[in-house]
Amino acid sequence: MTITDERAGTFAAEAVTEGGAVGARVKALREAMNLSLRDLAERSGVSATMLSQVERGATSPTLAVASKIAFGLDLSLSQLLRLDETPHGLSAGPPHIAGTGAGDTGSKN
Repeated sequence: MTITDERAGTFAAEAVTEGGAVGARVKALREAMNLSLRDLAERSGVSATMLSQVERGATSPTLAVASKIAFGLDLSLSQLLRLDETPHGLSAGPPHIAGTGAGDTGSKN
């Protein structure tokens, strides 16, 4: 079974946007910039109809479309999709390894 590039892009966008949450984010960012759907459409090259569908959660954007929307909002794709944030507040540092912490002698007495 082969997944088309378009479907793979949609799947990837859905996976990183947690089921359409990107639409609400696009709308909030667009409104914060005082842009109409038509304004964002002109800036991004994505039709106002498609933008409306994304914002309402009626469709998930492909990564290509999400990238264009991000450009129109003066963001990187990772910023739009929040890929630059640490999930669930977990530390982005290396994992703790037993026996390496301060005051830990590493012995099991």
